[in-house]
Amino acid sequence: MEHGLRTFVRLVRALLGSNAVADRKTDLGQTLVILGILVRSNRDGVEFHVCPEKAAKWAAQISGAVESLHCDSGTAQKLAGRLNFATQHLFHKLGKAMIKPIYAQKTTGSGRVGPRLLEALKWWLMVLQHNITEHRAWQHSDSRVCRLFVDAASIPAWLAAVLFVDGQVIYTDAKPTQQILDQLAARNDKQITSLVGICSRTFVQLCVGPGARV
Repeated sequence: MEHGLRTFVRLVRALLGSNAVADRKTDLGQTLVILGILVRSNRDGVEFHVCPEKAAKWAAQISGAVESLHCDSGTAQKLAGRLNFATQHLFHKLGKAMIKPIYAQKTTGSGRVGPRLLEALKWWLMVLQHNITEHRAWQHSDSRVCRLFVDAASIPAWLAAVLFVDGQVIYTDAKPTQQILDQLAARNDKQITSLVGICSRTFVQLCVGPGARV
């Protein structure tokens, strides 16, 4: 185990830099924190999720920017680097869109938090509270493939989906509930992308099962 840990640390340092893993974090154990991500292994596989201490620290920093409506360029640059984990393949690039306003803030002179940045910061606060976890099994198991085509209309709001799975073609369309619409912020694109995402996840889980991955 010790030899495996040392080998893994050397690999991470070779890929991400000599400072990616501090010497104090190389103590033998089943967990390892790398750039704010806690890596935990077990008999089934390995799990990656944000270190709770780091998440609390980052959330406090974001809360300060939200309350004061101020985020200088230096703070924005550091914050973008810390949150960059969510833009990687490991977490399916879930924060790729929402990190752009933070990177854009690096060029600001006044440090004022505008509406776009404010929306992104509030989104990150929610993400950091959910303890998002990525699990990778030691043994890969092939799963069934289904193809889903979805679309949405804005006025009036309407969803439609066609699912190809196991030789069958399943179709449905529906009006999103007011509860769902109330969760979406007002945007010039009428939240078409968000509606399509909601339709995709809901339809696959209903047809294939609650454990289906979209």
